[in-house]
Amino acid sequence: MLRHPRVAFALALMKESKIALYFFLLCFLLGEIENAQYEGCGFGWGFDCSLSQGPRQCEHRKNEHEFCWTWIDELYFAVITFTTIGYGDVSAHTKGGKVLATVLCAMGIFSFTTVLGAAHNITMAKKMGAEKTMRERLEELNEVIAADDDGVVSPEEYIIHNLKKMDKVDDETIQLLRDQFEALDADGSGELDADDVELLTTECARQEAEAAQAAKEAPKGAAKGARASRR
Repeated sequence: MLRHPRVAFALALMKESKIALYFFLLCFLLGEIENAQYEGCGFGWGFDCSLSQGPRQCEHRKNEHEFCWTWIDELYFAVITFTTIGYGDVSAHTKGGKVLATVLCAMGIFSFTTVLGAAHNITMAKKMGAEKTMRERLEELNEVIAADDDGVVSPEEYIIHNLKKMDKVDDETIQLLRDQFEALDADGSGELDADDVELLTTECARQEAEAAQAAKEAPKGAAKGARASRR
């Protein structure tokens, strides 16, 4: 069964962000815990008021009991806490409610960042081809081969092509890394191995010896120059 891309994205996001679902459920529970502490409300009043008595009667009773939460208040609190806005016009007033609300504030921040991270990962997975059709894969294959200079794409070339396509690297960065590789490839074999380490170690020791010798000769040269100026 084929799903619309947006529906598939939403389902995948919900699967990866279960903590956000638990957060919203706890926010509704917080509202009912508050209602249970006040006479005239009671546990479950937030939903019972709206469903059985109608919005107008519910709003009237809300005016009589200002600390009672309707399901709209519970949803509103969940959204403004989840998005870290936190106006404060709907808040807990009982001790138990304040404790749970404190936990929910921290949980809301974590849930929000988790959802953002999950959305990014799903988008990147789709961009990388995790959900591409066979036709899309064929088009990508033609694109990669056409961009190659000899028509034969190695794993390394494929990786570089996709990193450039995702704007992770550019030609300048790739060239810089190639130059660094060539500088480390002392024997010019096209590979980095123990022979390169040995050659570079020898060259490093030679350059350090030359530098030390030059440092020793510098004072002597300065002294000769001073004597020549006195004459």
